[in-house]
Amino acid sequence: MQLKSRDMIKLKIDNKSIEVREGIKLIDAARDNGINISSLCYKKELPHYTSCMLCMVKDNRTGKFIPSCSVVVEEGMRIDASGPEVIAFRREALSLLLTEHRAECEAPCKVVCPVGLNIPLMNRYIQKGDFSLASQLLYFEMGMPESICSVCSRYCEKACRRKMIDAPVAITAIKKFVTGSTGPAPIIRQTEKSAKIAIIGAGASGLIAAFSLAKYGHRCVLFEKSNRIGGTFISELSARGLPASLPDNEMNFLVNSGIEIRLNTPIEASDLENTLIPGFDIIINASSGNIGSDKIDPGETYILFEKDTRILDGKYIFFVGSAAKHDKLVIRRIGNARKSAEAIHNFLQTGILSKPKKRFNSTIGEIEEDEKREWLKECPEKTQRFTEPGSEEECIGEALNCMHCDCRAIDDCRLREIAENLNIGNPKLKLVNHPLEKKINRTNKLIFENSKCIKCGLCVRVSTDETDNPSLCFTGRGFISMITEPLTADFDSILLTGADNAINVCPTGALAKKE
Repeated sequence: MQLKSRDMIKLKIDNKSIEVREGIKLIDAARDNGINISSLCYKKELPHYTSCMLCMVKDNRTGKFIPSCSVVVEEGMRIDASGPEVIAFRREALSLLLTEHRAECEAPCKVVCPVGLNIPLMNRYIQKGDFSLASQLLYFEMGMPESICSVCSRYCEKACRRKMIDAPVAITAIKKFVTGSTGPAPIIRQTEKSAKIAIIGAGASGLIAAFSLAKYGHRCVLFEKSNRIGGTFISELSARGLPASLPDNEMNFLVNSGIEIRLNTPIEASDLENTLIPGFDIIINASSGNIGSDKIDPGETYILFEKDTRILDGKYIFFVGSAAKHDKLVIRRIGNARKSAEAIHNFLQTGILSKPKKRFNSTIGEIEEDEKREWLKECPEKTQRFTEPGSEEECIGEALNCMHCDCRAIDDCRLREIAENLNIGNPKLKLVNHPLEKKINRTNKLIFENSKCIKCGLCVRVSTDETDNPSLCFTGRGFISMITEPLTADFDSILLTGADNAINVCPTGALAKKE
């Protein structure tokens, strides 16, 4: 049915004139016309009340701030939805929410890993007995997992929260078993706009940079002056008493993932100017030697280290690994090469030169003694420890000791997304309104962590409260209010049907399913 003119009203949002149907919420009017307004507590099809205050806008007619999720559009409104005052208001509101958000986006073991391996996810695959997926994750994120771990000082185990209880999970031994028993996993290529990239030097940094870029579909050609790949990485393994043959299978895996290798091919200044510059979109120098052209201009910006970006005849030359900054620890050189590759890929997609953007990461703050054992609720009551697992059963047994202190919504958290959009950092101090607590419904595998909850109430409103299927509800008042099960029910009886709906509307990962 065509709407009559009296059913439509006119207003301005961010100086954009729009015409919308009478009676709709201001936030919907903006979104329907391509103007994004953030919110954590609003879902169009559910009953609503304002709580997060992230959708605040300014009514320029009155000079007052109003919640766009509750206010209905009016004729002649002049709304500021993105001005400095509005953004400052939202940043303050978000900072208050984060002060109570005692949760970690990423587990400490992943944060300290030089190559950023998602260790809790690997452990979850192993707990299910899916060694194939665990292997695929290891090779996809690390390229040379066994070789890289052989030169690492086990930062992951030093950061493992399990040691608060007894001993850290044997992460390195688990990875060694998985890679030794399953071998290299097939690489799933991502299809995006691709470039032809020349990489000088086939040492560890060059190989990892090439592999990281090849995963995105870029065509990488490695030029190595010697008759084998690996460079000084081979001698560093030998210096640690490890066999020089250790990385051979893994390096061959990298080559077979679509990287072209040209051995016995030193690159001189003339080769750079006459062959690489005209034949490739960009050049990466991963060699510790000097590529030696006096025509190279220093770049005005850099991606990771000062002077790691230069220009020759309009083409960019990026320096990675030891070529960018020498570090005596090979594991850090490899990690930096991976970060540089991510920044180079971003440049190829966007045309913008910038450092790899560090993702927002919430932290818990100080942990009380009686809170430490809350993480153990995800572990079996009786577990064995295997410092050197020698079978799949032992590997599964040790992985079961992982307490999963990461967030399962790590890649689908609206709170994290908005924090990054508003450029908010994690508050140094956390307000403790309630102790850390992890509730697990043993019937439907629903997990609820109240320290992650921002009390938006979406899970309450999306659920149907029935006698034989009670839903979550609010208890308490004001700052001490919280989401919990009703007084007349226990958590094992909550949301026996409809749990997935509650998980899907949760904006913070406070609700999740135990795998």
